[in-house]
Amino acid sequence: PGDLLIRGAAAVVLQGLQLRRKEAAAALSASGAIAYGLAAILLLTPLLGLAAVQLPLQPPALALGLGVFCCMPTALSSGVTFTQQLGGNVSLALLLTISSNILGIFTMPFILPHILAAAPITHAAASAGGLAATS
Repeated sequence: PGDLLIRGAAAVVLQGLQLRRKEAAAALSASGAIAYGLAAILLLTPLLGLAAVQLPLQPPALALGLGVFCCMPTALSSGVTFTQQLGGNVSLALLLTISSNILGIFTMPFILPHILAAAPITHAAASAGGLAATS
């Protein structure tokens, strides 16, 4: 786990070092894009998680996993690398990735319990004595 943290931090630092000062300033001045991006990452996609846990997928734990996935902030690989590959605004993507991960520390504890409570599998597991009993 510690090694994974070091690798993740190194990847963020390396991406940041590749930015030009002008690009970073342009990303910081895009307040509308920042507000929309953070709202989409931290509010809209977690709301989709409420619908995802209701999907009739087999096994039912797949729907639960999809709901939890919807709550997670953007990862460096998808948030920055894909943006770079497609010629998008990498500095804005990096800003949104870092910001959403920091803010996600504070939003996840409030959002995740609602997703778990909405999942039919967690209700069945609670009455059966655990998630292992539902598989």
